[in-house]
Amino acid sequence: MNTTQQGASPAWYAVILGLAGAVLMVADQMVRPLLPWWVWPPVAVAAGSLTFVITIMQMNSRADGPAWLRIFLYRELVWVGLGVMAALVDFNGWTWTLGLWWVGGTIALAAFGTVCPLPPLVEREELQFTGRDRRPEYVQAWEGHIRAVTGWKTTGVVNWERWENPAEGFRLRVELPVDTGQTEVDLAGFCTKLGGAARLLAGCHVQVLPSDVQGVAVLDVMEVDNLSKTDNLVHVEPTTPASLNDSFTVMTSPRGEPLDVCLRIETATIGGATGSGKTTLMNRIIMFLARCPDTLIWVVDYNGGGLANNWVEPWARGKCGPNGRPVVDWVATNENEFALMVQVACAISTARKQNPEVRRRIRAARSGGVLPIGPDLPAIVVFADEGGSIQQKLSPIGVIAAGGLDQLAQLGRAMAVRPMVSVLRGTSDLMSKGFRTQSSIRLCLRMNEHGEYVHVLDVNPPKTPLKHKGAGYLRTMELDQPVYGRTVNVDEDAVERHAVACSQFRPLLDQHAQGVAARVRPADVTGGDKDYPGWVGSIQYLHAMDGKAYSGRWDRAALLLAELRDEELPEQPVSTPVVGAARPSTSTPALDAWASAVAPPPAATTPVDDGARIYQFPGAQPPVRPATDGGSTTARGQIIEALRQASTQGLSATELEKAIGATKTRMYQVLPELKDQKVVVQADGRYILAEHAVSTG
Repeated sequence: MNTTQQGASPAWYAVILGLAGAVLMVADQMVRPLLPWWVWPPVAVAAGSLTFVITIMQMNSRADGPAWLRIFLYRELVWVGLGVMAALVDFNGWTWTLGLWWVGGTIALAAFGTVCPLPPLVEREELQFTGRDRRPEYVQAWEGHIRAVTGWKTTGVVNWERWENPAEGFRLRVELPVDTGQTEVDLAGFCTKLGGAARLLAGCHVQVLPSDVQGVAVLDVMEVDNLSKTDNLVHVEPTTPASLNDSFTVMTSPRGEPLDVCLRIETATIGGATGSGKTTLMNRIIMFLARCPDTLIWVVDYNGGGLANNWVEPWARGKCGPNGRPVVDWVATNENEFALMVQVACAISTARKQNPEVRRRIRAARSGGVLPIGPDLPAIVVFADEGGSIQQKLSPIGVIAAGGLDQLAQLGRAMAVRPMVSVLRGTSDLMSKGFRTQSSIRLCLRMNEHGEYVHVLDVNPPKTPLKHKGAGYLRTMELDQPVYGRTVNVDEDAVERHAVACSQFRPLLDQHAQGVAARVRPADVTGGDKDYPGWVGSIQYLHAMDGKAYSGRWDRAALLLAELRDEELPEQPVSTPVVGAARPSTSTPALDAWASAVAPPPAATTPVDDGARIYQFPGAQPPVRPATDGGSTTARGQIIEALRQASTQGLSATELEKAIGATKTRMYQVLPELKDQKVVVQADGRYILAEHAVSTG
């Protein structure tokens, strides 16, 4: 109890003793003659006992020790003083002794009252109400809201604090009932109802935060919509070097606290409907990764490369200088390119696990099995924008590309190859369960239906509408419950300036990984001897056959780069190669001219520290082809070659099966496709090439 102690004036004690002396003189003249002397001691003892009882009854144990003791001593001293004066009057009469005692007692009591003052009357009145709830009114009100909404009668608010700006909100520590086993997860389910019970303004949220004490939940209450204050604020990212091992801010809480993530060993999923700010968030993440000399950025975007274009355009236009490199190292705008990209990423991750030099690095760094990264051994982050478009591709090569993301999420955690997928809808057909279970970082912006939040976040967030662009929830390994916040704004001008400033930081793919990529073949992409329409004969197929799966990435993107430079570069038609004929060149005069102008220096000329050199894989070797199939190892090529050798006589099914050595099941999968494509015709039970059938027609 914080009540100011005030002492009484010494004159007050003189008045009390003066009145007491007057009463004694009257009693001495009127009462003493009637009573014998031995009556006075019992009367004095009775008066002292009565004083003690009255003191105990009035205090009632509600005052602290010093206050209780002071009041008791005052009353007992007054009683002793009156008793002494009564005895003097009784035995000696009005003599000089009585006057001496009277003056000395008055001075002594006055001095004692100055040193140890008597508690004022107002404090003695407050002592009767010391047990009432002295917490702030808003704390008592919210405790009532929590008990009424949840039905937990034994819960209570044990601590509280206002935000840095007290008018914006407050934080409560709620003690959960232990008898029923309620947790902070249970309290999080009532956040929306609590906001309604407290009549919060629109846009104000109630959220449960992780607590450092079990059995106690932390409740954040917004009273002012702070996120509306950041509508016109544009994020400014530093241009100093950073690392993928660093955490960076992706959102800001209503209190202004940064919400950070680290992508070094975590797979991330981003959800958000059209117009929710998802692409802005992806740009913000790339903006940080652009500062990391130990990270390569690969982007998959079926929307014409819309996410990557702003990051590649400054380099394509020559604004990054002679030594500058594009922020996005590889762009895939179609399913063939994406399938090749994912296969290269998976192959690099697997090869790093098998590389003895990599294992030595891990042991030397004592990093717990996690590969130490650097400019000579960079990490790879694969962004798959509009993951729904990827999952909904019904072609076989599209399914392979989408499945590669799941494999990459499982394989690349320790080897610094990490995927990140964004989706428009939180449904199973747009994001597979295999990838979702591997995601430790989940960012979910506004969705069209509330049930979609659960699919992305794996828990149910509050049902408060997300009214701001970029507003959403973040859930990580450290944040069991989704935390509400808002992403930063990034404009296109800032992206271009940042791409130019960070072009000098961009690393090259290490030589070990380049050797691995050069060994990727079309059969590695499709998982075996499979001839998918649109894949065989594509530019990606031909480059993979030549060992240029990675090194030819910008050659394949020549048309995209020309568009970024506002140039006209007609796309070169690529036809399916005829078996037995000369392989068509994948180079064109336009591509050669472009390559000589903007191609980065080859990786082999980049000096590498001998102490950090990775074991060198053998260079890309031309694929070995059996001489009997004219250079083709696929069932389709073998069938065509066998029928060409048979000329106009053709082959029966049995003869064809023996000639190519393929299984009957595989042969009868390919033959109908060849017949539909008018490559092979069937007459009298024999198969003949269409060109031979026409020539003998």
